[in-house]
Amino acid sequence: MDAWLALLRTRSFGVRSLILAAALAACFALVSPVAWGLGGLRGLAASGLAAGCCLLGSWLALAVGEPFRRRRQILPAMLLGMVFRMGIPLLFGLAVHLRGGPLVHGGFLYYLVLFFEVALITEIVLSLPPPAPPGASGDADEDRQDCDSR
Repeated sequence: MDAWLALLRTRSFGVRSLILAAALAACFALVSPVAWGLGGLRGLAASGLAAGCCLLGSWLALAVGEPFRRRRQILPAMLLGMVFRMGIPLLFGLAVHLRGGPLVHGGFLYYLVLFFEVALITEIVLSLPPPAPPGASGDADEDRQDCDSR
């Protein structure tokens, strides 16, 4: 499993974006019969819009974090990405909730929470920098050698 996750992290931005979309599409395929059964067309529309909101936020977070990912600076990438990853679904959820109507009755907020979790986990895994080559030494190894030589 670790080798498979490491392989995903070495892919290009476009491939990782498609993987993120595929993960949310697979989740939507699993949820859509339940959404149809519980809310009919309203439930299906609510789940589709929730998936789209989470996909948009995660795509933007992935794109914003890409320059930091190349330089192996994880913290700025995650913090800046969090603005988009959380902000877009939160704003859509707030707007739908305040407006009311068929999307609220279709369960939009419930679907938003579900798709957000799937998008969060997938996007975090895809945002991590690729693993260092086996022979490369990291900063921690250099610091440790400095301490040992004193």
